[in-house]
Amino acid sequence: MDEPLDLTNAGVPVELRLENSLIAAPLILAGAHSPSRMSFDGSHFAAALDLARLELSGGLTMRRAVVADLALGGARTGDDVDLTDLAAAGTVALGAARIAGALMISPPPRSTTRMSAAISGWSAAASPGRCR
Repeated sequence: MDEPLDLTNAGVPVELRLENSLIAAPLILAGAHSPSRMSFDGSHFAAALDLARLELSGGLTMRRAVVADLALGGARTGDDVDLTDLAAAGTVALGAARIAGALMISPPPRSTTRMSAAISGWSAAASPGRCR
């Protein structure tokens, strides 16, 4: 995908899977809502990925994904958020996110990304879910 895709406040009626893809331009799903789940496993986002205020009945997976910046502030999920082996060149913002399931985070092998420094606005104590 070479052109920006703005789906702000869009209704996504089906499960969205954008896996093992190269996304060169910004992808904006801010305020989008879905009765299902979304997966971005293995995808590389060269520009910003904006999922702020995203509302999912299911979970969100971004295992082994690479992001420039990831905005998840104010997002709500009905299940787990799996960021296992996520590599972030910039910021991962989770301020005011509500995750019904577990938040799974682990640094990618041999990564220079400091996930603890890159994650802003989220506290395990403030989450109704679990952090693994």
